[in-house]
Amino acid sequence: MNLSNFNKKKTKLSAQPLRTTLLAMFKASPIASVFQVLAAALGVGLLSYEPVLIKGLFDSIAKYQSDVVTNGHTNSEILSNFFLVCFVWASAFLVNIVQEIIERVLAPAAQKEIQSTLFKYAVNQSSTYLNTKNVGYITQSIKQAGPAVATLITLLSYDFVRLLVTTGMALYVSTKLPNGFLTIISAWTIAYYVTCYWFARQTFPKFKIFSSVGAKSAGIMGDILSNIELVRSFSKTSDEVKLVDRELGIEKGASEENRRYIILMNLIVYGGAILFQVIFVYYSIVLFNKGALTLGDVALAISLAAILVNNASGLCRQLLSFFEQTGNLSNAFGAIGYLELEDSNADIPQKEITSGRIKFQNVTFKYENGRTIFKDVSLSISHGEKVGIVGHSGAAEHDPPFLYCEIVAT
Repeated sequence: MNLSNFNKKKTKLSAQPLRTTLLAMFKASPIASVFQVLAAALGVGLLSYEPVLIKGLFDSIAKYQSDVVTNGHTNSEILSNFFLVCFVWASAFLVNIVQEIIERVLAPAAQKEIQSTLFKYAVNQSSTYLNTKNVGYITQSIKQAGPAVATLITLLSYDFVRLLVTTGMALYVSTKLPNGFLTIISAWTIAYYVTCYWFARQTFPKFKIFSSVGAKSAGIMGDILSNIELVRSFSKTSDEVKLVDRELGIEKGASEENRRYIILMNLIVYGGAILFQVIFVYYSIVLFNKGALTLGDVALAISLAAILVNNASGLCRQLLSFFEQTGNLSNAFGAIGYLELEDSNADIPQKEITSGRIKFQNVTFKYENGRTIFKDVSLSISHGEKVGIVGHSGAAEHDPPFLYCEIVAT
């Protein structure tokens, strides 16, 4: 017997989603990657400076309130401040359009890059490894890795960049108000971001499980459809339909659990964001009534609170998406696992097998999770005899022959 197929070297496939995403992004287009980040930072930076311009506009209105109409025309300072605000809005809009164009070029290229890379790893796997795996599951996992990388690129190069710039600009703009505002923003930002991260981090294992069961059900359906003639020949169509229905039920349960958790999280997180905005604006009105703030200061506070909450309120959703796609990418690496490289044994003389027998006697086999595949099996296969093992999709019908191979290799 030729045992060369069982003499292998194993190399670990790197399973670092963030590093993999960044490498795929920059490999797809280094220049586009840099401009993507710069455009995201510039666009939100312009909008984050809006409260300062709004303050100037309202202060000019208050200053010349009695002189808005003097000689039949509107005060020029008010108009200049207004057009300056409009210029910032238009500039931010154009920058965001440019960023979206870059993303639509960059994301598909990176998606293709990661899928191609994972497939190259998969096709170089040993046939033994692939035959013991659910090939449909591997295929589905590789396909999921593409959209996962595309989403992660958007999160890392756009959403998180915008969040960082918005936070920095909010802290800077708040220095133009009394010190109490800077303290409120700093305390709320830290508490809010930590809370969002904690909630989202708890969902990582949940999303990883959901991704895994989803890929498994898709893989089983693919295997059934690709072997439909064999399924029909053994009149097992109804059994396979029940199997798929069971797997889809497991996927449905995982999805419902995730959604219940997300509803609770959104209730707490979004409620906290709205509460902050109400307190922040109310505090500015109280100071205005006391004469500590101008009308422009109040407008600045309202605009600042709106911008900060609008950008920060999406943090939980972004972190959820981040951990979900990280889980999908991790599952893709996990599906391929170790890359098994078969040694070259071309110079080893091969012997023709002319006799022999394979015999199983009272053999029991189960996985580490306790699932028993077969129990007290006795089987004898003589030289030249052909034996087929048939089972439902995912029923481990490949395990007996490969268990024998592993025993012989050992």
